Amino acid sequence: MKRVVMVLISCAVLLLAACGGKGGTKDAAAASDSRTEKVLPAANYIQPAEAFAGGSGTEDDPFQIETAQQLALLAKVTNREYDWEHQDEEKLYRNGYYVLTADIALNDTSNFANWETEAPAYVWEPIGTRKNDNGYWYFEGVFDGQGHTISGLYSLSALLDNEEGHAGGLFGQTDRGQLRNVSIVDSLLIAAGKQEAGLLVGYSSDSVIENCHVSGRLIVEHVESSGGVAGGVDGGAFADCSFSGSITAENISGTLGGVCGRLSYAAEGLVNNASIEARNSPFADCGGVVGSIFGGTLRDSRNDGSVTVYGDSGSIGGVCGQVSPKASENGEIIGCTNNGSVNAVESTEVGGIVGSAFSCFRDDGWMILRGCVNTGAVTGLEDVGGIAGNTTSYYNSYHLQQCVNTGSVTGNTRIAGIAGSANTAIGTSVLEGCENRGSVTATTTEGGAAGGILGWGVQPNLNFKDGDSGSLTITECRNSGSVAVGSGTAGGILGRLMMESCDFFIEITRCENTGAIHSDGSGRLGGILGGSYAGYVLGEKAACTIRSCVNGGDLSYGDAAVKVVDSISGEAGEGRGLNATEKSVVVMGGSAVGGIVGSSFGTVVESCLSRGHILLSEGLVPISDIEANVRVTDEDSIVFVGGICGLSLHSNKEGDTFETEHYTDCAYTDSFSAAVYAPFLSEDSEIIAGNRQITEQEAEAMARELLK
Repeated sequence: MKRVVMVLISCAVLLLAACGGKGGTKDAAAASDSRTEKVLPAANYIQPAEAFAGGSGTEDDPFQIETAQQLALLAKVTNREYDWEHQDEEKLYRNGYYVLTADIALNDTSNFANWETEAPAYVWEPIGTRKNDNGYWYFEGVFDGQGHTISGLYSLSALLDNEEGHAGGLFGQTDRGQLRNVSIVDSLLIAAGKQEAGLLVGYSSDSVIENCHVSGRLIVEHVESSGGVAGGVDGGAFADCSFSGSITAENISGTLGGVCGRLSYAAEGLVNNASIEARNSPFADCGGVVGSIFGGTLRDSRNDGSVTVYGDSGSIGGVCGQVSPKASENGEIIGCTNNGSVNAVESTEVGGIVGSAFSCFRDDGWMILRGCVNTGAVTGLEDVGGIAGNTTSYYNSYHLQQCVNTGSVTGNTRIAGIAGSANTAIGTSVLEGCENRGSVTATTTEGGAAGGILGWGVQPNLNFKDGDSGSLTITECRNSGSVAVGSGTAGGILGRLMMESCDFFIEITRCENTGAIHSDGSGRLGGILGGSYAGYVLGEKAACTIRSCVNGGDLSYGDAAVKVVDSISGEAGEGRGLNATEKSVVVMGGSAVGGIVGSSFGTVVESCLSRGHILLSEGLVPISDIEANVRVTDEDSIVFVGGICGLSLHSNKEGDTFETEHYTDCAYTDSFSAAVYAPFLSEDSEIIAGNRQITEQEAEAMARELLK
């Protein structure tokens, strides 16, 4: 990439020397003869026409553009620094109305595929991009393409006066302007400076961009923000625009998007069909449609192109890299779809829709993802989700609602069908009505975490103010995809819960899992929650509450050759205290598997149903098979098994109350010898009560009642 950019910049320098100032010297016909013109550096620009094809520049009588030379005239009258004789004259051109009346070719495109090494005849000077001592000249008028096409645009940021400016394609910068109804095809923009770059416009401020469609190639290095259509959009309106072709980026530290690099307002109907590749960009946020959203809303937009990131990067998403609210304004992605693959195997925070939803200030608005669908395969390192890689809100709420993932999700750890991880401190966040149908795989062989809906739930270690508290409710969510870990923790809804204080609580209600839950090695597996390592400093309520949830998926280890109930003798029971030999296994570790929860501390489970089977690999021994006189060693392969919970660490010590953990009124279909294994509780403890084995027919009726 660096070599190609340097070659092109060198070509541009040679063009400057060879062409000898081929740019136009005549003014527009309507301009005053008394003004003086500051000459631009010589370049092989298109010779501007002396006048437009017609019109007077008003709304009722716009300037008419029908040739490449007349389009170059628009660039001339908006870019060059003149001493205007009359202010009205300057306003006429900078704020005027312009229309295309024909298709325009800026270059012969027969060799377009080779433009990166064989430059075409003419370099385009973006409209509204030059800089003077008082700031930028930008386009403030109305440009209506009337459905016409501009082809052969070739733009090099190396030819700008200031490489820390706006490296546009057709336009450099618009302010309170309007760009409408134009298509740009066979276009190439190469930007290699600290700029905002887009093939239609580099930067748009309080402007309207509607029904504009671009195809071509964007090559960027060291840019601030870049997109196929626009580099950055702040304010105004941005709707019904698309980009197709390819984007390649290297050494960028800002944002990169298929359609728009940075969005800070509302946009809708954006579509990306281009492939995106980024390299050596450790701080870049990259999205298939938009690189980042800061205090804005993206609606009804779609990515159909692939997103590939090499090396560690920022947040990566099929639709958006990162979404954040600002100063009481929400950050929202609503009704958006990703169909392209997202591949960032060395990056954290990777999602089918958004890589990261992030908020860190008390006066921020909410983060909302609603009605989004991902069908593409998603691959990352950590914090990887079919919808969101990571959601972090320190002081406010986030809502993930009615989102669906059908693509496979793969990574090292903290992997899930909807959100890889969720970090929340204050507020009432919701994960509601979401569904995962894709496979979820955490590949690490040590300490992985995977969930059908949420991979890892963590409360950040913050200094709370008096009265601060937070909660996350996961409700009416469904998982039918398989969930697997190399070794670690996996759950049909939530993989692992880690808590550091008693000020934040998670509630899981009316959720259903029908997907298979599997560990290649050891681990904690649960039909709803894999493992709860929560509430080491418990308050007056449980860190996690699970109510009215149903598991219908099988849970298995290794080759899954043995059905556990075939190797456990005895009647089905409520709970069981372990003997001294068995208790030593708790200290040593060991796997744990339960129809609802794998292992738990600080969890309440009420009115839940497990219909799944538990399958063990050859040589993996359920704890109930260990005789009291057998000494357990580190080499033994042990698993705690319960129809509802595989292992509860709750005890009778002060602080471990009924409110902080209990398992009541639950049912399971297989004949387990215990609903819950609780080594530190007596067999008649009220903590475990009302649980029972039921028939498949009874289970069918109970499931309908719980999930209605």
